[in-house]
Amino acid sequence: MARVADTAVVIRRGPSRCTAFVAWNRTTDEFRVGQWLKGRIYERRCDISPDGKHLIYFAMNGRWREEAKGSWTAISRALYLTVLTLLAKGDCWHGGGLFVGNDAYWLNDGYGHEVSRRSSRGMGVQWVHLHWPDERGWHAR
Repeated sequence: MARVADTAVVIRRGPSRCTAFVAWNRTTDEFRVGQWLKGRIYERRCDISPDGKHLIYFAMNGRWREEAKGSWTAISRALYLTVLTLLAKGDCWHGGGLFVGNDAYWLNDGYGHEVSRRSSRGMGVQWVHLHWPDERGWHAR
């Protein structure tokens, strides 16, 4: 659920090895099905931005020779899988992240993410990747 907006995204698994994003408007209690992925989205490694406009998610389709290396963390518009930022992973250790603001995120990255492509697609958002907070608080990488 978005922290500021009245929107949420439900991650639906199934049938079989398919996963979908479903938008939930909590004001009108309406649901709308978004895009489907033939693969797995790890729901515990996903987050929606505070304004409800973007998602960060970790997914795997097992196509290890493609640009995303079979598993990846991505930032997209809420409800869609189309990548705004793609961080190829290649395994299922770590991955995903949390939004700490509408334009900043923390990446669950023990090791292994590679920025494969960046595209604002007209969004005008400059993403800030932050490290886990320490005594100085959140800080950019």
